Amino acid sequence: MLHHILKNGLNLQVKCSMFEEDQNLVKKFQQLGQEDGVSNYGKYQTRMLYNSLNPVFGEVFEMNLQMDTKIFEYLKNKRAVFEVRHYIIESNKQKVNKLRQSHSFAGEDINARVLGDDESEHTVIDDEIVSECDYLVLGHVKVPLLQLITKNNGVDGDFTIFDEFKQKMGSLRLRITLNHHNSQRPLYSTSSKIPNQVQSQIADNAHKTTLIDKSITLTNQLRLGTMSRVQARKERCILGLNFVELILKDRAALAKQVTGQTQRFFLKYRMFNQTFQTKFIGADATNSLDSLNILLDKLKMRRFDISKSNFIDLDMTDSDLMEAAFGKPLEIQLWHKIESVRTYEKPIKEEMIGQFFVELNELSKITNRRLKENNESVPGRFQVYEGYFSMHESKRDRICADRLGMRLYLFTKDDSNETLSTDDLNQIFNNYRPAIEDHIASKLDPQGKGYSDNDDLIQAIKDKIPDEYVAQKLIWFVKSSL
Repeated sequence: MLHHILKNGLNLQVKCSMFEEDQNLVKKFQQLGQEDGVSNYGKYQTRMLYNSLNPVFGEVFEMNLQMDTKIFEYLKNKRAVFEVRHYIIESNKQKVNKLRQSHSFAGEDINARVLGDDESEHTVIDDEIVSECDYLVLGHVKVPLLQLITKNNGVDGDFTIFDEFKQKMGSLRLRITLNHHNSQRPLYSTSSKIPNQVQSQIADNAHKTTLIDKSITLTNQLRLGTMSRVQARKERCILGLNFVELILKDRAALAKQVTGQTQRFFLKYRMFNQTFQTKFIGADATNSLDSLNILLDKLKMRRFDISKSNFIDLDMTDSDLMEAAFGKPLEIQLWHKIESVRTYEKPIKEEMIGQFFVELNELSKITNRRLKENNESVPGRFQVYEGYFSMHESKRDRICADRLGMRLYLFTKDDSNETLSTDDLNQIFNNYRPAIEDHIASKLDPQGKGYSDNDDLIQAIKDKIPDEYVAQKLIWFVKSSL
């Protein structure tokens, strides 16, 4: 099941019951809900997040309370309960197929219902699919409510999710506040916001939506004629995967050299019906005496430099292709290969050690803090995420301490850089970047402060990149963005 979740992502939904530990109050609010026609009075469920490894709900739930002794005692002594569920749904297509199979629409256009699904709370598809699919309860969060009556800013923070065996399954970040029906009283002690100013949905910013959502929006606009093909071409993007380094722990046997054999590691992944493979990573790639490698060796860890980047053009108007590529996390496989020193002989052994799962659909939401501005008007705007990803070990089906360091790029090809191509980026990152980084480390920033003068950096680019066209492309990015 762990491998299924990592490969396909989580289909998460959170159910909340504010008065779960007092059944009399539960029944009371159920009756109030029946009278007012509000089905979730006293209870609430979020919209479902499909195929996500980075779940952010961004929802607000409000309920009207008439404070009395029972409610006051409940807030003082008991807890609200949040149940976190994972629904077993393979893809959005399976969701639609289940909807087709389980209901007769009596002439109603199902496509209208599917395309009209805005993933807000209690959408037709969410409610009906939830009733059709199996689910796993990942755990519960029980939040004491005492701070609602003792603190002005209420309950705010990360709360641990525990399963039935009291194992930690993650955390849920939430806020619960009590406003006392007073619109003049600030919701938080450091803020002037009141409840009707808090947006219940994530901001409708085209550049803060997922890649799939953006692609579906463009496809619908083209289908309805509200956008021309010329305008759609301005929405093209380039996806970049920069593999930085691989760190292995307790795998000395795999990296040990044997006479007559060569042991190597390489990474492999598949996207848009193409298989990509990094250059081979030699097992002796870290045979140096620098302080970092000596420290890693004492921790039984080995570091392998990869320094390989791949760039892929994205056709945002092909929603089917985008959903197939980004509807689930990207699986990057780590392989170990043993070869004979005699090149004409077949490989002695080749096996997959594990997989790294990378969520790419959320990349368009990333805020790039290294840019001058974070708005739509900045020319050459691009998103960057950098971090380490843990490996899922295939044989033992567990998360282990091995790490893959990566940078993920999303370049937007707007009017200012519409001639930008994957060939340009491949030359900049794979051919010229190592020399520029070495120059920065040795000349411009020998102390490792993390910054240098723009003019010095531009001069280094001109010196290290003989191709004037490529050099000017990189200088343009430096001047406009950094």
